[in-house]
Amino acid sequence: MLHILKVYTILYIGVLKRCKPIDKGKEKMKNVKLSVIGCFARLREVKNIDYSVKTDSRYHHVDDLNLYVGNVFSFGNSKLGNNIAITKLKEIFTCLDCKDCMKDCYAVKASTQYPTVNNYRWLHTYMAINHLDVYESWIREDLNHLPKKIRFVRIHESGDFFNQSYLDMWTRIIKDYPKYKFYFYTKSENILDFSEMLTLSNVNRVKSHLPNGHINFDDENIIVPKCETMGVPVCPYGRNGQTEMVHCGTQCTLCMNSDCVGFVKH
Repeated sequence: MLHILKVYTILYIGVLKRCKPIDKGKEKMKNVKLSVIGCFARLREVKNIDYSVKTDSRYHHVDDLNLYVGNVFSFGNSKLGNNIAITKLKEIFTCLDCKDCMKDCYAVKASTQYPTVNNYRWLHTYMAINHLDVYESWIREDLNHLPKKIRFVRIHESGDFFNQSYLDMWTRIIKDYPKYKFYFYTKSENILDFSEMLTLSNVNRVKSHLPNGHINFDDENIIVPKCETMGVPVCPYGRNGQTEMVHCGTQCTLCMNSDCVGFVKH
């Protein structure tokens, strides 16, 4: 089904130009729309998957595109413990200020390598931009059915808060689900207003910059001494080459409780 709209390349070139990532940190995305054609242009064919068919794993319907997408949340990965529910939007596209981290963005690799990941992120991003009320209902529906083991919710394994309305939606949700500890990383903190959200006791923001203004990740021999001089804790994941023994949410909860954390590139 997805290949049908590929023939409209000329028609959506203009849309693609309007939907490029925002590269001016002070611009807000509140009036930008990701069109149907623009979204279709970014979706990739996946063998043996028909997104127009509802399944047990793909049950949220994107009406405009007549496609189905899965749960807002995934659960754990190689780094995050299985007690963490994770949300994802499209990396870079939803990031208002990503000039100094775009080239090292971890999320790009997964979108490039796995078409299903790419499609999932674009479809959820489409809904967040164009149908925020419906997207909020999806989040609440899936939160109401989280596995009992879930303790934490990581907002945005990929992507970021792209406008105030979207941020305010998450503030409402965090307020209504006090049983979960929400946490996130953002570089929109000087662009959008997080003041109401950060009054809530069940949310933690991890700043994407160190107190000296530098980005909060680098090679181990650089980031560790830099953080030590500023009294900033460093995530144990990736230190001394170790990546298998430390899981966020189980062995480590720095990001759920500290507002500034350093990270080793891995």
